Amino acid sequence: MVRTQWAGKDAQAPRGTYTWTLTATPADGVGATLTRSGDLKVIGTSTAWHDFDGADGIGDILDVASDGTAYIFPGKGDGGLGAKRLVGTDWPRASTLVPFGDMTGDGDGDGDNDVVGLDPEGRLLRYDGTGEGTLTGRTQIGAGWSGHTVS
Repeated sequence: MVRTQWAGKDAQAPRGTYTWTLTATPADGVGATLTRSGDLKVIGTSTAWHDFDGADGIGDILDVASDGTAYIFPGKGDGGLGAKRLVGTDWPRASTLVPFGDMTGDGDGDGDNDVVGLDPEGRLLRYDGTGEGTLTGRTQIGAGWSGHTVS
């Protein structure tokens, strides 16, 4: 019997599901090689950068159309994108939007990626990630940012 244990010490794995494979070859060459695999779900950690659905550890794309409708295109992990999902409407047009890690930190302790936006009036806005492929409504976190670049 082989038992494994990992407490997550000295390593960082973004929240998500990982597939593992263990192969054991007999040292004396007698008998068949044994291979087993399975899935391991990591919880209680931060999501991968730009992973707005928070479930797969793969980055997603946030898109805001010219009419203020926002969508998330989930990354598929093979270089492609999945079908777009509506995130919200009435997002500020002509704004700079920058994906961040969890900006709420101990505020809600969710570990989900958030987005910061700078609208044309110089208001700094935060959209909290839900970890389910959506973002909450905006919260103003600053003013007087006209002439600045958020990146």
